[in-house]
Amino acid sequence: MPDSRQESSAAALSGYLVFFLIASLYTPLDAATLLLPLCFLLFPSSYKSQIYLTGPGLALFGFATIVALSLFLSIDFSQSLVPSLYLILILFNSVLLGKSITSTSELRRLIFFCCAAFLLIGVRNIFAPNEGIFRAGGIAGQPNALGLLSGTGVIISSIYIFLFSSSSSKLAKIIAFTSIGINLYWLLQSASRGAIISAILTIIYLIFSRHSLSKRIFLIIAAFGIALILLNMRAIQEAPAVQRMLSLPAAVGLDLHLPSIASEDFRAASDDIRLDLVKQAFKGFLDSPWLGNGAGVFSHYSSFVYTHTTYLEILFSYGLCGISLFFWFLYTGLHSHRMPKLSEPKLLNTYKILNSAKLALIIFFLLSGISIPNFQSKTQIPLYMLIIAITNINFRLADLK
Repeated sequence: MPDSRQESSAAALSGYLVFFLIASLYTPLDAATLLLPLCFLLFPSSYKSQIYLTGPGLALFGFATIVALSLFLSIDFSQSLVPSLYLILILFNSVLLGKSITSTSELRRLIFFCCAAFLLIGVRNIFAPNEGIFRAGGIAGQPNALGLLSGTGVIISSIYIFLFSSSSSKLAKIIAFTSIGINLYWLLQSASRGAIISAILTIIYLIFSRHSLSKRIFLIIAAFGIALILLNMRAIQEAPAVQRMLSLPAAVGLDLHLPSIASEDFRAASDDIRLDLVKQAFKGFLDSPWLGNGAGVFSHYSSFVYTHTTYLEILFSYGLCGISLFFWFLYTGLHSHRMPKLSEPKLLNTYKILNSAKLALIIFFLLSGISIPNFQSKTQIPLYMLIIAITNINFRLADLK
């Protein structure tokens, strides 16, 4: 087993790599930085710091195998090649980086690097051209992608405060809170309903899962909301995020015959083809139910390029084998949520707090996946990685009972 100094070096390397992975999003380095974690192969002590893989890591490796198999069975190999290799690298990076984190001090350093990277991205969005008429796309270039990116930044930065507010420096907390603020702003500007709802529900869970922080966070959120309302009620009513929420029934094919203050433009934009996408996705799934049709080929069944949801996207692209391993990843993350019989109260408290943070990550991932195919985005590497890392740490804590 490597000593603590070697493990600390591995965690530092992991943190730097994650920073560059996130911060390079939507730049010419975007794809190239996915190869950065291969640097671990130059430092054997780093990737051997955890000699076994826990359930979530094994599930992601299995899912990567299914992605590779579906590539060779794809209905359009050339069209599936790039997205398949991209997803395999995402999964590989997540496992390799996540398994190198084996203690709470390393976890704190890693999440801090994530906060700093998301803060940098939020600043970059300020200078990004906005070609959309109603909704911001930022450096992501597309509103839903910006919503997922910003929502992930809000949740991970909030988890840093949730876990380490009492043990972090003032500068670290300032960076985390600033990251929350700027990413929350861009989340609202994106007007991505799925990302906004997912982030709000996840933050509510975090607030009520740790009572010592509940009052402070609740007061901050309440003050922020009241200030927005008092600024200008009409401006809020006309904001893209509010207009999109008002148009939500139309987006899922419901005609409630209720008076609406949503503008015609937003109602028209929401009256999309999502129900038709569900039908086409199931049609494609039935054509190849076991390993799917391959990545990036939904355009063969629809004029739309993707199914607009993680679960249909996996079912269509990777079949029953892919969706089974994907849910195995989530199940094994949740399964370790059970409490061991730890004799040391401090260890038990650490275990509980880490499990609450991990459950928050899974809640956000599950909810945002309903409206956005998030599983294949590089923005989700921190979520995959942190679920694996927290599971590893909790297994170690359980061994101390």
